[in-house]
Amino acid sequence: MDNSRFKFRLWDKELNRFIFTNGWNYVMSFDSDVYMTNYEASNLDIFNISDYVVVTQSTGLYDCEGKEIWEQDIVKYQTYLDEGIALMTWCSNLACYKLAVNKGDGLWHEINYPVPDWRYKVIGNRFENPELLEGK
Repeated sequence: MDNSRFKFRLWDKELNRFIFTNGWNYVMSFDSDVYMTNYEASNLDIFNISDYVVVTQSTGLYDCEGKEIWEQDIVKYQTYLDEGIALMTWCSNLACYKLAVNKGDGLWHEINYPVPDWRYKVIGNRFENPELLEGK
């Protein structure tokens, strides 16, 4: 089975950066716990790192410059009705990705415009660029 369409990345809360394997393997359980293990070590060490990382998934979408869009990415968008800066989020009620916008009233509003008319450009993510999410 080809799982290449399911891509994940990990944000390390302590190091404040995205982490990569470096010989370690990361496994997510059905209850969303994240484990780190080194399969090649002589003794198999398994560590639950759920409290130390945030897991985000690729949306499978690409912005206007061909850059992959990830959950929790900050995008500049444009529709025939509106334009602005939004956060790419997962909507579990509809089982799809949606954009959430801070309109300056302290609340996050989901945008429900037709997706095909949108223009996206990734300008950051909520971990490395939180200042981009401040209200108007």
